[in-house]
Amino acid sequence: MHKTFLFDLDGTLLPLDMNSFMKNYFNGVAKIFNELELDLEKAQGAFLAGTMAMVNNDGSRTNEQAFWQTFDSMIDYTGIKLYERFEVFYEEEFQENRAHTRTVEGLNDVMKKLKESGHRLLIATNPLFPKLASVSRVKWAGLDPELFEEITTYEDYHYCKPNVKYFEEMVDKFKIDPHNSIMIGNDAQEDLVSKELGFETYLITDHLIDRSNGAYQADHVGTYDDFLAYINQFITV
Repeated sequence: MHKTFLFDLDGTLLPLDMNSFMKNYFNGVAKIFNELELDLEKAQGAFLAGTMAMVNNDGSRTNEQAFWQTFDSMIDYTGIKLYERFEVFYEEEFQENRAHTRTVEGLNDVMKKLKESGHRLLIATNPLFPKLASVSRVKWAGLDPELFEEITTYEDYHYCKPNVKYFEEMVDKFKIDPHNSIMIGNDAQEDLVSKELGFETYLITDHLIDRSNGAYQADHVGTYDDFLAYINQFITV
């Protein structure tokens, strides 16, 4: 029977040094604020508040709206083309973060064969980034974005992990049967919350994030090599 596969991105399909990645990312954002002569402390506080507004989104607005409405309410940047500058940032400086990532050998070939075998593939990455940034990270992983029905981004989603409503939104949007689906991730809380809807789960341990609350137990646990071996059973081409 054909299954639906949901994949987390950072630390799952895309191995990365999260500390270096986030440090470089926030340094780049700080440079924008300095360039536009914003009060750095206030702007960074507004950026963090906007991020938390996405994480705590109640579904009444998109994550993009939650971020910018919160940011706008805390920072007066009348006349400053901040939105346009961030678009340039994701096109240019953000791409430098690729240096803090690597690819999993053979992964794109496995994903291609999995799709050719009739399975559905979607990327369930936390929708905290715009489309450009998320599609870029898929490419950094050495993957063809066209293999996936969806790459979740902040423009289109109204919740974030670990809110189970994030997965409910995907289920409703793509008519997914959780009981014939598997969520693959590296975060024991954010990704395994999908079990509440009946998803089978696979926890990849190479870049494991586990806050040790023990709320969820993965159905399968393993390294990248273990995971690729597991996936092979679903390939029929």
